[in-house]
Amino acid sequence: MSNQTLPHILLVEDDVALAEWIEDYLSARDFQVTTTGRGDDAVDLIGQLNPDLVLLDGMLPGMDGLDVCKTVRPKFENPIIMLTARDEEIDEVLGLEMGADDYITKPVRALLARIRLLLRRQEKINNQQTTDVQTNEPSERIQFNGLIINLQARSVALDDELINLSSNEFDVL
Repeated sequence: MSNQTLPHILLVEDDVALAEWIEDYLSARDFQVTTTGRGDDAVDLIGQLNPDLVLLDGMLPGMDGLDVCKTVRPKFENPIIMLTARDEEIDEVLGLEMGADDYITKPVRALLARIRLLLRRQEKINNQQTTDVQTNEPSERIQFNGLIINLQARSVALDDELINLSSNEFDVL
């Protein structure tokens, strides 16, 4: 193993047996995993740890996953995967509109592939931002008065306030 730190995943899952299984599975594949079973604790941990990725259950004690996602998304730029038993289309739409990057229904067969995909995408964004800062070249940003659209991060801010948009809304914009 190289000197690089392991990607850090915050797992927010109240089903203890499932959380232990996912933690063991991911740890065996070279991920550092921190686990909590409460939504309100997840908000605090995301702010403190700034994990590389969050796996977020939808139904949690303290604060449900949709509210966690909505609460942290304005300041947390790394990927969030909603991981839930709810398989209604409206639940997936709500999860994505609250700021989740992906939505997986249990069981979680494709979990590892989706984690790796989102971490690779985030690494490209982070590397691009670092390159932009180092070279002083403009990033892929469009600005109209107080509206700033960052094409790389797929984010929109109006008067320095981040606006939550679904992927489709961003594409239309």
